[in-house]
Amino acid sequence: MFEFGLRPKKPEIEEKYPFPVLTIHQVPEKKGSNYKFSLNRAAIRMLNIRRGSELSFADNNDQLIIANVSNVGDVNPKDKVNVTLKGDFSSKRYHSIISKKFELDTQNQDAELMIQSDERTAESPGYQFGYLTPIYSEVNGGDQPELVVDEPPVVLTA
Repeated sequence: MFEFGLRPKKPEIEEKYPFPVLTIHQVPEKKGSNYKFSLNRAAIRMLNIRRGSELSFADNNDQLIIANVSNVGDVNPKDKVNVTLKGDFSSKRYHSIISKKFELDTQNQDAELMIQSDERTAESPGYQFGYLTPIYSEVNGGDQPELVVDEPPVVLTA
């Protein structure tokens, strides 16, 4: 005899942050391992990550931008990285560039960057991008992390 029923729903994992975040994972200990990044769900929605999406980073007026460049034809192929539907990707080059730009200690710990949008992202139809800002700054000799969020980010919805 067969029994039919619904599978129990997996418990929803609560996100650490309600706004878009890029996590730069610690430098790998093993030589030849991948330099990993991950996006939270809000960042996946903001950047419109789909199957086959590609990301790139750019420096714009001293601000670092992350952008979905899947439908942008004039981006050098070696500047693009493939991202999974779960928001994971790896790039030793971008790991180094971002860590140096924001003076992040990724040798010993993960680093988190908020992805903020503004009126420039809203005025750029077809482009999904945001500006990177470190979430934590070192305070009191590094003993206490302080959340650095000037104003809540604006999340674009489709």
